[in-house]
Amino acid sequence: MICRDQQGRLYPNTEASPGGGRLRMLPFRNDVTTALLYHGRPVIDYFKAADPATLMGIMTGGGEPSDHGRAFYFILRRS
Repeated sequence: MICRDQQGRLYPNTEASPGGGRLRMLPFRNDVTTALLYHGRPVIDYFKAADPATLMGIMTGGGEPSDHGRAFYFILRRS
């Protein structure tokens, strides 16, 4: 996961995503989306554009991201 430090510089946050990940086109609910598959966790994030500055995301997988089998929904906005 790429984050910004207090000076605004980009850096890889290896605590949030140990081992990195890869992007793939995968089906989700009858639609092909861009998906991020994490190397160090049993997690897949699916992304869909809502508008030019906003991505809607759904995190699925075992363990931490799900709450009793329910997906975690999030929004990413470009600033």
